[in-house]
Amino acid sequence: QPYRITHMPGLLPRAAAITLVWKPILAISFLSLSCCEELNVDLPFGDVNVVAVTDVHSWIAGHGRHPEQHLDADYGDVLSFYERLQEDCQQNDRDLWFVMNGDFIDGTGLSKRTPKSLVPLLEKMPWDIVNIGNHELYESKTIDFITQPGGFMPWFGEGYMSSNAVHASTGKPLGHRYHVLKGRHSSILTFGFLFHMKNASPAVHVERVEKAVQTDWFINALSEETFDAIMVLAHMDVRHELVDVILASIRDKCGQEMPVQFITGHTHYRGYEKLDNYSASFEAGRFLDTIGFVSFPTKTTATNFNEVHVDENNEEAKNTCNFGHRFLDANVDTLQETLGISKLETHSGKALSTLIHETQKSLGLFKLVGCAPITFNRHQPLYEPDSLWGLYAKMVVPTQFIRDQSQRVLFQSVGSIRYNLTEGQVDVDDLVAVDPFNDTIFLIAKDVPGKIILKLNSTLNPPNQPYMYGGKMFHSSPLPNYIFSGEVVRDRKYDIYAQDFDAKPVQKVLASMFNGNLVLEATVVTVSMLWFSFVEQFWSCNQQQQVGNSLRKNATQKDGSYSVGVLGSFIAMCVFFIAMIVFHTRSKRHDHYTII
Repeated sequence: QPYRITHMPGLLPRAAAITLVWKPILAISFLSLSCCEELNVDLPFGDVNVVAVTDVHSWIAGHGRHPEQHLDADYGDVLSFYERLQEDCQQNDRDLWFVMNGDFIDGTGLSKRTPKSLVPLLEKMPWDIVNIGNHELYESKTIDFITQPGGFMPWFGEGYMSSNAVHASTGKPLGHRYHVLKGRHSSILTFGFLFHMKNASPAVHVERVEKAVQTDWFINALSEETFDAIMVLAHMDVRHELVDVILASIRDKCGQEMPVQFITGHTHYRGYEKLDNYSASFEAGRFLDTIGFVSFPTKTTATNFNEVHVDENNEEAKNTCNFGHRFLDANVDTLQETLGISKLETHSGKALSTLIHETQKSLGLFKLVGCAPITFNRHQPLYEPDSLWGLYAKMVVPTQFIRDQSQRVLFQSVGSIRYNLTEGQVDVDDLVAVDPFNDTIFLIAKDVPGKIILKLNSTLNPPNQPYMYGGKMFHSSPLPNYIFSGEVVRDRKYDIYAQDFDAKPVQKVLASMFNGNLVLEATVVTVSMLWFSFVEQFWSCNQQQQVGNSLRKNATQKDGSYSVGVLGSFIAMCVFFIAMIVFHTRSKRHDHYTII
């Protein structure tokens, strides 16, 4: 742990310790780097330069053997990239900042809602600004953990933003409302907003952005602080209407020529939008698939640029105004090529990569659970053979939760499955990535008539619902809003279950059409338990390997005989796929409904 400063009573807070101790260590590190390769950086530099990551959701170890295996950079590589870029900016007298735009939990086995194993790894990243994300605010225990004295928020001091997220009991911000970054040639007024989150923990209150920008603290920051440009970290879509609200308030107080750069997130795609002649919005992907870079001018540069270089009648030329951006794949080769060097690794970056791997190993995340016969995709419609939701609804829930209790029906929102399940070996981390929340399953209603369940299904899942994916709007989603597992006959009664996150919303809709026995009782079962038990029961790696070997040997087998074990494995695989076909076929019968 080459640069972690342990906070002890009577000593400086962590943020101050980083300033006094970490900065000199960086300088020494840069001196050692400069003796190696000469940097030839290919990035659109400006007056203010920013490296940004967002919505990493604990994918700090990279993507390994997953379908996105080309995304092989981990946080150690990102740290190495930033250190080398910082070296170049120091040599060329440029300002460079490093920011993280929230949602650092809920994704892999490195993260839990009390992220004890993850936070020490994140504290290795020398971010100048950190913004709050919605995932950090779902549970009180997470909030307590990251805000405790000596915790994650205090570690980053004045750089941890929560412009409109406050303690419900006191009305004081979790972090800081704003901060002024002071560089070599510029001062940047920085905010950190969150969209209007309605389902946060009772311990916090997320103020409406429309009201926050009308309060004294915001108005005073714009009118009393000294700065050359504004940067807004906004945990919301790159084109969200609240971006326009914030920009309009800034324009009202600071005029039309103040450069404003938005760093956005939450919606998990790459996006860039020029808002007006002096502002832009930028979103850098998700799950560490992207390392974002933006540059923007100071007010002096922007004003001079338009006065000297731009024809007033040329709107396209006006829009250039020294705003730049680049989406970099989180790929080691890409980062090396961007820097113009053949070796990315720095001492600190290598140490962090090693520590991440050791942490994964100590948590048992590499333990083999089973082997998947094919790759299952979470976006595929339920009827497709490679649909991950189809597998869950037709096989996992019936065999692991419903079993012989046919009166059970389970509701689960489609957003709870977060990642695909890849063909081949499945380890603990793979299954956590599929459903990282490990929500408890709740009983929410008893003795509900089948016809009410069918009505509830159609109410929660209206046809032709438009949806947004990757920043694009589609006419209808390939999946319903809620996946229902179970078989329903109209004149029978059933018990309805839902995972923790969905229990109250589903129960609220149900209450509008059913005045019977509504309850809220936790079971001892979690969603992750269903996945683990299913894979262990049906996807033995020995069976999968034997089946594969038997098929490959078929062409060369002389006597046509196979061992009982291989033949049995083959039969087991056939039974698995036949079962899926049967479940799908039964769902089409008119007198018997399978809700999925």
